[in-house]
Amino acid sequence: MIVGGDITCPRCQNKDSTQRVSLIAKQVDGTLSPQEVESLMDRLNSGEAQQWNKPNGGATWEQLEKTFRFRPKPRLPWWVNPSASTIRFGGFAIVVGILALLYFLSSLIPPPVLGLLAFLILLFFLSLVGYQFSVGAGKARRAYEAEMVAWSNARTNWTRTWYCARDNVIFVPPSLQTFAPDKISTLL
Repeated sequence: MIVGGDITCPRCQNKDSTQRVSLIAKQVDGTLSPQEVESLMDRLNSGEAQQWNKPNGGATWEQLEKTFRFRPKPRLPWWVNPSASTIRFGGFAIVVGILALLYFLSSLIPPPVLGLLAFLILLFFLSLVGYQFSVGAGKARRAYEAEMVAWSNARTNWTRTWYCARDNVIFVPPSLQTFAPDKISTLL
């Protein structure tokens, strides 16, 4: 693991053992961009950064990566913005369900009443589906937008959080307050 950043640890007052939490997670899982790899290698070659085999405190880099991994982006439910194939399949399923219900009812109800009943059943099901897609989708979209705001704020805090391998602490500059790595959720 390459550590050594621009930020001084508030506990040990050194720069040679600090690294962004986001870069630690990316180094371990191998998702660094080419620019990030080049920047880290430049810092390593210039002596500003160094290679650490294991952080102090008993944890491995892989364990820290699991602790520092950021949660995935929230997803909008499929039924809020359904694709054309979903609508087609859903419409087909509703029509087949209504026809099956009418076939079953045709043996129980005389034909003159069956036409009116079929119309009422069709109207009920279409109203129910319309309600779900309008009112339910609006609630789901508002909940998704609130989740996205919270996720975006937490992501910003995550990218500003640093780790000191020497002291096994995390911190958010310019604050002098440090936390144990497992307390990262309090910062996000």
